Amino acid sequence: MVEEPTPRAITRAPRPALRPFVSVVRVADEPGAVAHARARFPTVDDVGAVVEETGYSHRRFIGLFRAAVGLAPKLYCRVLRFQDALRLLAGQPSASLVDVALAAGYSDQPHLNREFRELAGVSPVEYRAARPVSLLHVPLGRGQFRPRSAARVDL
Repeated sequence: MVEEPTPRAITRAPRPALRPFVSVVRVADEPGAVAHARARFPTVDDVGAVVEETGYSHRRFIGLFRAAVGLAPKLYCRVLRFQDALRLLAGQPSASLVDVALAAGYSDQPHLNREFRELAGVSPVEYRAARPVSLLHVPLGRGQFRPRSAARVDL
C-alpha cells in the first residue's frame, strides 16, 4: 500500500530537475549577454534598452557586466563617450568644443567639460594645450593636477 504524501512532505520534496537546468542555461548564456551589450553600447544611448534585450533583470545584468568588464554598464558607456571625445579632439584640432561635444554624444559643452575633468583631471582646453603624444597620456606640469580629495582650502 502506497501512502499519500502529506502537504508538509510535498513542500519539503526536492524541486524538479527543471530548476538546475534553467540555471545551467543562464550560466552558459551570461558571457553572451555581456558580449551583446559591449557590441551595442557604442551605438545605443539607452543602457536600459540594452539590458532588456539581454533578458536579465537590471540588477542581475549590472552584476554580470561588472564581473566581466570591471565597470558598471553606465560608467563603461561614459568611458566610451569620453574616448570618442579624445579621438575627436586629437583628430580635429581646430574643431570647436561644442562640435566635439555634440559629435561625441554629450548634450552640450558644459556636459563635456564636467565629464572631461572628472575622467581626465583636466579640462578639454588644457588637454588640447598639452598636445599629448598618446590619447590617454597628458604630461602635466608641477602643481597643475590636484585631485578632488586634496582640494585646497584657504583660511
